[in-house]
Amino acid sequence: MNPPIRPIGSPNQVPELLRERLPHCLYEQLREVGGLGEAVQVTVFAVGGLVRDLLLGVPNLDLDVVVEGDGIAFARQLARFWGGTVTVHPPFGTAVIILPGGQHVDVATARTEVYERPAALPQTRPASLREDLFRRDFTINALAVQLNPSQFGQLVDFFGGWEDLASGTVRVLHPLSFRDDPTRILRAVRFEQRYGFHLSPDTEQRLREALSNDWLNLLTGERLRDELSLLLQEANPLPALRRLTEMQVWPRIHPALTGSETALAQVERMRETVAWFREHRPDEAIVEWAGYLACLVQPKPAAGSSLSDRLRLNQKEAHIVRAVTERGADLLAALELETRRPAEVYELLEREPIELALWLRASASAGQVRKKVERFLLHDRYLRTEISGKDLIALGYRPGPAFGEALRAALRARLNGEAKTRAEELAVARQVLEGGK
Repeated sequence: MNPPIRPIGSPNQVPELLRERLPHCLYEQLREVGGLGEAVQVTVFAVGGLVRDLLLGVPNLDLDVVVEGDGIAFARQLARFWGGTVTVHPPFGTAVIILPGGQHVDVATARTEVYERPAALPQTRPASLREDLFRRDFTINALAVQLNPSQFGQLVDFFGGWEDLASGTVRVLHPLSFRDDPTRILRAVRFEQRYGFHLSPDTEQRLREALSNDWLNLLTGERLRDELSLLLQEANPLPALRRLTEMQVWPRIHPALTGSETALAQVERMRETVAWFREHRPDEAIVEWAGYLACLVQPKPAAGSSLSDRLRLNQKEAHIVRAVTERGADLLAALELETRRPAEVYELLEREPIELALWLRASASAGQVRKKVERFLLHDRYLRTEISGKDLIALGYRPGPAFGEALRAALRARLNGEAKTRAEELAVARQVLEGGK
């Protein structure tokens, strides 16, 4: 479990916390939201993670607004005021404003929800703020701050969220919470471990009952994937992964998943490798959570493919999981051959996802293997020849399939240190084109 976090102030200090702890631009946005609400005669609130983390002293810039009234109409007015664009979702009474700088602001009509069956998407209707907060997952996420100028900064806490923050407790709001939305099983563990909190006894009992009823299995792959990806993107997901292992959650998500000590140790090594890579290549895009997910897959035939299908992973995510689970062990064994030269390593890895190369570095027990992968990751995968097909045409050769083979030979020679200049690359290419080896 991560070190415990507790509130930094009291409920009556929220106006001061808003002013002192939020970036000035976000504070001004809250003021503007409240001012517009006053002008159009609706009551508006900041809700969700911004309020929770403000009280805990944790940075959070997500702006979620709830309107007691027509949230979509208010979002359109706010978007015009800020010069942003708005996307609306009428069935749920919600909208997303995208500001010119790329910031997203979620606006919702205060609503209540009815779940016809376990794990179903809810039916909604407009309601009061109290009903809106009651439909949320945990008391610590059912806090709101009023934004209208007359009561700006007033904390709204109907369900004891402040007390639960102070005691470090994750508590559901009603007995059917996990039945209505089984993703809350994963979310409860994520918040518990992120903040160093604990599940209340009744919440843990209901969570385990939900697992026994196999309600996770009723979720769509997309909803499971989204919640798992959030958990795996935590600053340190390992405490949550261990907690899920202790609760025997993994086989209820998919039989290919394991939270064994071996798997968790591999996640830890993968985290170290990701941190190492980000230090050297901070601008390189990687899907690290998919790499962590692959570490949790049992080494069984088609396990990665089956899991990818169940979670409805997108093409890139599925490619990562399948590459690691289907080819990772064989590639690791191939790299352990001491005679592998840089060009051979390049050809083994060049078409694989970068996350697989990171997994190989994390998995390597031999220092030489790790060095080979590191050279590929930081240098060789970016290497290009100084010559091109135009240079070969200038030498009088006619374009054809042999051009590709010649340029490839030049690249291999450069990777292996056998061609260090443009002239030496040309010499290698000419040897291939003239039939020599």
